Parts: sequence; structure tokens; C-alpha cells
Amino acid sequence: MKRPTRLCTAAVFAGLFLLAHSGCSHLVVIKKDLDTPEPSKHAKITVTFNKDVDRSTIISGTSLILAGEKNPNANGLPTWTNDQVLVFESNDPWFQIAGQGGTDTSLTLTLKSTVKAKDGSQMEQCKTGNPGTEPPGDCVLFFVPPG
Repeated sequence: MKRPTRLCTAAVFAGLFLLAHSGCSHLVVIKKDLDTPEPSKHAKITVTFNKDVDRSTIISGTSLILAGEKNPNANGLPTWTNDQVLVFESNDPWFQIAGQGGTDTSLTLTLKSTVKAKDGSQMEQCKTGNPGTEPPGDCVLFFVPPG
């Protein structure tokens, strides 16, 4: 009886390996940039994805959340360079979101698991910094503002 179990286990692992390396990969953040030259400026974050995003799934304050110590859900405007490059600019200067500075000052941009690619692929978590290796889920990106 142990032999079929091993074969079944091997088949499952082989299937998962093939699925992970097929064209059905998750939606992955492949690059992130914070373009905020000084604390009095709005937080401008650019996120690049590995595939085209279904823009209707990006909703500021719901599926895209910019947060800091002073504001857990900052208002802002998402715009697109193309279907793979999202630019989010906050309505408020970053210091009104993150605080005045110091070693613990940071911003997070959360892309909720409801964000999808045009092909229906789910958002991948981004906990390890190794895109393409994680399960679907919320992707929380960390930024340390200048200053």
C-alpha cells in the first residue's frame, strides 16, 4: 500500500511543479519605487507587475491601501502608465501619512487579494521578496520615505 501513496504524492508534487511553472502564474509585483523628494510632497509610488492588471480591481481605499503611522488609509489617485505599471499619488504629503521622520517612519502600500490580472490570475503575497514563489494573498509593500 505504501508504494501507491508515494506515487500519488510524487504525482501531486509533479503537478504542482508544472502548474507553478506554466503560463498560469500569479499576478506578481516585480518592481516598486517611492518617488517623493521631500516630506512636504505627496507620496508617489510606482508599482510594476509581471502581467496586465484588470484595472477595475484596483480601488483606492479598498483594494489598494496606503498607510502610515498617522493615517491607516490615505486618500489618493491611482493612474496607469500602461496595464502593467500603476502610479499611486497620495492627496496628502507623506509626512501627514507617515509622521515626521525617524528610524521607524515608513509607508505601506497594500494590494489586497481581490486585485487580479486580466487573465484572472490572483495577486501573490510579497513577503519574502522572491516574486513568483509565494501563494495568493495580500501583497504589502514597505517604503521608507526620504528624510
